[in-house]
Amino acid sequence: MSKNRRTSRIVLGALVAALTGVAGRAEAACDAAGNAIGGPCYKLKGSDTLFDIMTRAISDARSSGNVPGATDLFYEGTGSGNGERQLTKATAGGIGVQSIAPMSRTFRPNIIDPLSPDFVARTAANPTAIGHAAWAPTVANVVGLDAIVFVVKNTAQLDNLDFGTFTDSSVPSAFRKASQNDAALPTDFGNGAAFNNLASTVNYNNIMSVVLSGVDGSGTIWACADPRRVQAVQDLAGLLSGPATIQHFFRSDDNSGTTDTIKDRIMVVPNWFPISSRYPWTGGRFCNGTAAGGILGSTPQLGLCSATRATACTADANCPTGEKCWFNLNNQDFDPIRRPCTPSDAAHAPTSCTDMTTGRPCQAADNNPNCTQGLVVALTDTDPGASDITVSIGSRVGTSLGDVLGYAGREAASAALGTKSLGINTIRSFDDHVRDSTYLLARRLFIQNSFVNSVSLDDVPTDNQTANSITGGSGDQLTKEQNLWSSFLSNRELMDPIVKSFNFITCSYNGIGVDPTGESNNLCASVPAAPTPPPRGPYTPVGAFASGGAKSINSVGRLWNGATAAPATCTVNSPCVGGGTCTAGFCPDALARPLNAACSVDSDCQSSRCRNVFGHGSSGSIHGLYCCDPTNPSCI
Repeated sequence: MSKNRRTSRIVLGALVAALTGVAGRAEAACDAAGNAIGGPCYKLKGSDTLFDIMTRAISDARSSGNVPGATDLFYEGTGSGNGERQLTKATAGGIGVQSIAPMSRTFRPNIIDPLSPDFVARTAANPTAIGHAAWAPTVANVVGLDAIVFVVKNTAQLDNLDFGTFTDSSVPSAFRKASQNDAALPTDFGNGAAFNNLASTVNYNNIMSVVLSGVDGSGTIWACADPRRVQAVQDLAGLLSGPATIQHFFRSDDNSGTTDTIKDRIMVVPNWFPISSRYPWTGGRFCNGTAAGGILGSTPQLGLCSATRATACTADANCPTGEKCWFNLNNQDFDPIRRPCTPSDAAHAPTSCTDMTTGRPCQAADNNPNCTQGLVVALTDTDPGASDITVSIGSRVGTSLGDVLGYAGREAASAALGTKSLGINTIRSFDDHVRDSTYLLARRLFIQNSFVNSVSLDDVPTDNQTANSITGGSGDQLTKEQNLWSSFLSNRELMDPIVKSFNFITCSYNGIGVDPTGESNNLCASVPAAPTPPPRGPYTPVGAFASGGAKSINSVGRLWNGATAAPATCTVNSPCVGGGTCTAGFCPDALARPLNAACSVDSDCQSSRCRNVFGHGSSGSIHGLYCCDPTNPSCI
């Protein structure tokens, strides 16, 4: 079957009749909250960025009366990675929990690139393999375009960030990335000459890679406490119109395609064997650690009830009356640059905070003066009153004192939120700059479909698998998903107005409803869509506890075990949060940090002095502290 051929409703109807013999119902089976009423409600996972687009598309398809079964579909979002896992889950009995998945990135190489060393095609001999070259997206799968933006308060003086770039031509479709930060540049603390200086000879040459993932992209305590990162943060703060320092940098969690793009384009580090021969570059690790949110890999995570924080949950109904089930608390808080713990309130979902003297998780409401929070903070839960994570990040930036920034989709930058986006190399995220990819963080938005181009039974989905605590509805669900695709999602005349209404970018230069196929210099029409290689694997300790809540550490990287902090057990030679590798089965402590490195207690520092030497902290707390020279009068 041609990759550009769509499956007609007539053919699909015949397939469904053969599989199920069941006709679609006219009545709704999903209420507004995704609860089943009077029949099955099939919940689809995928990109949070595409949440509004998909929700509106399903609603309009229902209202039209022309899409049989649309009433039985409900879009949950939760991240591109989760949508990808729902498509690929396979056993000898079938493939997939769902057959369509909105994603704000394309598939990983091990799914669609037969030339990638980690690609294993699904066959009768390998029924659980996830390789499906037939699933490679075409122009028809690109529903629109978006740009990831660095967002700041609209009063900020800062308006542009400069990055050195290179073209990664090793992948199937060449595209530009930011140059890897040069970790060999010497420390010259107090010298701000590196900011937006592509020929910097000191401190750093990729500021956002350093702020998000440390000087070498490893995300370890050593890399993230480094004085060159402290300098980068202060260089940014100096152009945010007023704040003494940056309080927080908000990001989406690790299930987000937005985060995958930031890793792939900004946090650039060399890849590892075996796929480095085809994909020599990948994304680094974040300074705050892993952000599992509701799922880690293919394993669903338990949340924690908002007030008690001792009760594990999967939904609000599991919690005492009036409490919410939050998954933000599964996101690690390892960043050694410490700030005040952001309190939860009517506008902010709780986020992970830590007492770095003990490693014990905490919240602002605990009234613990040692309760602090790292500079980089990941969000999984949508804040009260916000529609999605993008708006949550924009709102947190806009309501701040100008000392908060983040990355998100374009929707986060708006006058209504009091925010603006930064240019990259003087290029703004305007529509045509995204279409022609001159904007560095331009990206395609996909609606992946595992059915339309599949011929072999080893590729054709069955929607009967179980993943993320959901079991697919077999032929009935497959029918209704493909009806939605063929009658609505693949029709640009219907989808383009929805895409445009949410401030995303329609594909064609030539107007609404126009097929961009064949248009030159158009990102939508660029094929093949290069797979996004997986980022570096996590270090020890990873993820959240089985009982809910992120694994937490003290200031030197020892793991909280419920009573005290002890060296984390690890596999010999595996990477550890403190920096370096596992020896003798335990992770080493991150001690003896140099002057001007971030710290929480005196013993973190080579000088044995950890103080509020730059005035970033407050009396009686342990945030905003740095290693200092005892002979310095400020280092008392």
